[in-house]
Amino acid sequence: MPNAEQNRLGLNNLLQQRYGTSAASHLRWESVKYGDDHNPTWTFIVYIDNIEYGRGSGGDKGSAKEMAAGVALMQLRSQYESICTTISVPFSETVMVSLSAQL
Repeated sequence: MPNAEQNRLGLNNLLQQRYGTSAASHLRWESVKYGDDHNPTWTFIVYIDNIEYGRGSGGDKGSAKEMAAGVALMQLRSQYESICTTISVPFSETVMVSLSAQL
């Protein structure tokens, strides 16, 4: 799999773990194109449950969307780590348990 899609794949996987088969209904993308047709800049914004989680810009749609997905992943993981810290469960152990459960 190309590295160009890792963040989007990671975001989709995370949302499927959280929401199951209804994951797609919680995810929304917006895009805006700036500049000339021969040299555009794309900005993608990713929303989860109508809350903005990531924004990314790039010279093509794919790189902008991938950047936005990466920002969203960092935000979600940070929130998840904060929750785990609050209840005194190390994030790495939670991830390992989650991964083990899927195998």
